[in-house]
Amino acid sequence: MLPRLAQVQHIKLNSVLLSSVVNVGDTGEIRSQARAIALQKFTPTFSQELVKKVDFANYQTFQIPRPQPTQPNGVQMSIENRYPVIEVGSIRIIGMSTCGILHVGNVGEVDLEARVKQIREYESNPDTNSLAIVPFARDASTKEEEE
Repeated sequence: MLPRLAQVQHIKLNSVLLSSVVNVGDTGEIRSQARAIALQKFTPTFSQELVKKVDFANYQTFQIPRPQPTQPNGVQMSIENRYPVIEVGSIRIIGMSTCGILHVGNVGEVDLEARVKQIREYESNPDTNSLAIVPFARDASTKEEEE
């Protein structure tokens, strides 16, 4: 990997989350891993049953072995960097999450993994005919429990 100078005039990032990487310049290796369980319940209760549900070992999603990339055989490559500078004018990113990468420059090896399991529990079913988020509505019993 031939080193080059990386120049960025302007980067605007609103949010970078969950094992994401922002790098300007050369990098030998990037390794990032994010494991997430997103839990949404209608009632604000916490129980031992809930603790069991957020254990990564309980979900096949987190147990399946990752397929490893293999190096292609017989590939010959010749690289000539005629201009030793990578120039970027402006980058605007609203959000990066779960092992996202913004990288300006050379990188030798990248190894990323993101696994997410979402669980939603409701006392009554949300409106399945609508793709909109069902608003959280508190009833009288919920208010009493909080006080």
